[in-house]
Amino acid sequence: MPLLLWASLPTNRVDQIKFGPAGATMMMGPEKEMEAEHNYLQILPRIVSFHFVDSNLVLVTNNGQEIAFKELGPVKQQ
Repeated sequence: MPLLLWASLPTNRVDQIKFGPAGATMMMGPEKEMEAEHNYLQILPRIVSFHFVDSNLVLVTNNGQEIAFKELGPVKQQ
């Protein structure tokens, strides 16, 4: 399920980030993935900073909640 995101670095600090409006397709998918997408889109506006642990991106919300992304490697072209 593709998401379209906009982000800006609002200050001179390299660890701060702010996401603008996010868009997603209206296509339905498996319930588990749709719920995950919904939860992600609800949390995204509260993201205020980020850091890396090894090569994994960690986004941090305004109340300290962390969302980690694991690097999986290159995307295979279909």
